[in-house]
Amino acid sequence: MKSEKALAIFNVLGVISLIAIPVYFYADLPDQVPIHFNFKGEPDNWSGKKMVFFMPLIGTFLCGLLYYLKDKPDLYNYPVPVTEENKAQLFEIGKQMILVLNVLIVLLFNYINFVSIKTGLSDQAGLHPYFGFIFLGFFLVFMGYYIWRFKQVK
Repeated sequence: MKSEKALAIFNVLGVISLIAIPVYFYADLPDQVPIHFNFKGEPDNWSGKKMVFFMPLIGTFLCGLLYYLKDKPDLYNYPVPVTEENKAQLFEIGKQMILVLNVLIVLLFNYINFVSIKTGLSDQAGLHPYFGFIFLGFFLVFMGYYIWRFKQVK
């Protein structure tokens, strides 16, 4: 499947950037960088600059785990009963959902890590004030779309 390959390439590039960005900025970082932001996007917890490698570590682990799970659609929970007649179609939609979710997670981790670094460098004040709402809305639309797709399968 073409889209599966494109999503896999995008994920690999995302993980590479997740690692490369902190490596690139590390020497310029102050001793303390933000590691948590409140719902308004303001930093509310700080730690040593080595923590900029924590997000890449977690992001790489999650990306690898989801990439592994994409080939295990029989482990997913589906919003409709799985039968022999609809199994192949549900599994294909589930696999696509996991691949897209993987892309969204890599993008999310890249954004948060980059903003954390830029805030630490005093180039930015924190996350966008509407980031929480935008992310939550986008995630709900994503989940709603895939639930709708699953329910279309008879």
